[in-house]
This record gives sequence, structure tokens and C-alpha cells, in this order.
Amino acid sequence: MKRLIIIIVTVVLGVTFLTSCARKPEKVKIGYQKTEIYQHFFTAVERGFFKAEGVEVEPVEFASANLMAEALIAGRIDGTATSAFPVIFSVEQNNPGQFKIYIVNVITETAFPDYILVKKDSKMNSLSELKGKKIGTYPGSTILTYTKIILKHFMNPDEDITIVQLKPVLQLQALETGQVDAIFALEPIASVGIVRGIARVLEEAPVAKYVMESLPGSGSTFSSRFLKNYPKAAEKVKRAMYRALDFLNDPKNIEEARSILGEWTEIDPEVIERLRPLKYWKLEDIDRGAVQKLADLLFEWGALEKKIDTSNLYYGQ
Repeated sequence: MKRLIIIIVTVVLGVTFLTSCARKPEKVKIGYQKTEIYQHFFTAVERGFFKAEGVEVEPVEFASANLMAEALIAGRIDGTATSAFPVIFSVEQNNPGQFKIYIVNVITETAFPDYILVKKDSKMNSLSELKGKKIGTYPGSTILTYTKIILKHFMNPDEDITIVQLKPVLQLQALETGQVDAIFALEPIASVGIVRGIARVLEEAPVAKYVMESLPGSGSTFSSRFLKNYPKAAEKVKRAMYRALDFLNDPKNIEEARSILGEWTEIDPEVIERLRPLKYWKLEDIDRGAVQKLADLLFEWGALEKKIDTSNLYYGQ
């Protein structure tokens, strides 16, 4: 009798498990922001790749990457279209095991969003000439760390230059009015400054040149909770996003891709034309050593409080 009960319980649990795995979520909620770094997600929506895979996705807009990460942890969204690695690492050090990565945006010397700009009429022609000057950067410990690593190649960043952390919306104004002599700007702000005749390039791709070549910039994620409850839906989302990457990598689609980006971000078309194509690694292409190297670097420079083991951050583990 006991053996029969055990068999029955085992069968019931097995059916329950299979049923839960087969469940479909009403909608898969994916967080995003109105910037070009989410272009693969915008493309997947507009080209109907999610619908073609049989999954309904609800885009959820956020004002900041930190708010998006908080929503992921709280279960208000099922994944992020992409999240900056410093945010990913911060979540992992404080709340480990919350998410898995399946796409990585990588910054290289040919695919990059970062520039150091000076005023259009500035006489400076090299980073070494910033010695004794002021440079504006984004707020936060990560960009401050990158700025110091870059400048260390040319001077003592703690003594020979003043670093001023500025909100992105104030960067071009600060440069134009002379509050700072240069800015470390990310797209689309850099291109806006150039198109409007406010700024010119002093150095392009400084992160890849002076911090790390092929630096992991951000990663598309699923919450671990979502993966556990809806593994089939997660696989469909992944396939749709991969189809978007393939679409973006085809040169014949560049104009349509730019049009989609303009619709989702409201970036000026002239600015969009200046944006360099982004580079992504699919799961099998991710340089996991580079991800670990970045985490170690941020820890060494004090941008992270703990040393992180990144080996378990990936989808399928």
C-alpha cells in the first residue's frame, strides 16, 4: 500500500511539474529605455519576431537602469531588453541569483558609443592637453572609474585634472558655456553635440582603447523566477531577439533599422545617421572571460564592493 501511495504521489508531482513548465504567461513583460542600446528589442517588436515565435511581449519603459533592475528583482517585469553590466554586477553582489544573461552588447574600437568631446573651436588635439583642465562625465562610480582609467594613460587623474560629474542633459550646456573644457559623452549626446555644432571629437572609442578592448557593455536578461516558471516562453523570446540581431547585422536593413530606432527613441534622424552599428554576442559567442575581467576591474577600482564570480550569470545554467 505504501509503495502504491509513493507511486501515485510521484506521478502527480511529475504531471504538476510538466504542467507548470508548459504554462504560457499571459504576457512577457520586458523592460527598456528610450535609447539606441535597446535597438534589437525595438526591432523584434516592430518586425513581429515575438509574434512569429508565438509569444506576446509587453514593453515596459523605465526612466533609469536602476529602476528597471529593481522591477526585475521585485517580479514586476520578466526580463530586461538590456542592462548595463555595472548594474548587473551590483544586483549580483547584493541579491545573487536573480537573473540570467543571454545576449551581450560589446564595445569595441569600431562599434562604440563613447567619445571625449571638446568645444568646436577648442585648440586641444590630444588627451594629454587636458592636464590642468576640467572634464565632465556621467554621474556614478562606473563612468568615473572608466574616466580615471582612460586619463591615467596621460596624467594623474586624481591630481592633474578636475572631474565634474554631470547629468547627461547638462553635459553639452556645460561644455558650450565653458563650465568644463571637455566631456566624456555617450551616444546620442555625443552626436547631438557634433550635429548642432557645439562640439568636436577629441578622442573616439576611449573605453575600448584605454580600458578594455571588447568591453562587455550591457546584457539582455531574464529573471530567474520567470525562467523557472516559463522556460518555453523564455526560449521563444530568446529566439525572437536573435532574429532581431540577424536582421540588424544585414546591411540591407540599415535604413529600416534606423527608422524603427527613430520611432522608439525620438532621436533626430540626422543624429541617428551618425550612430555606429552596435555589436552583440549571442549566448554561444559571449567572451565570458571578458565579463569576468570587467567585474574584477570594477572591483579593483572600487566601483564594486565585492568580488563577483560571473560564471553562473548565463542563461542555461
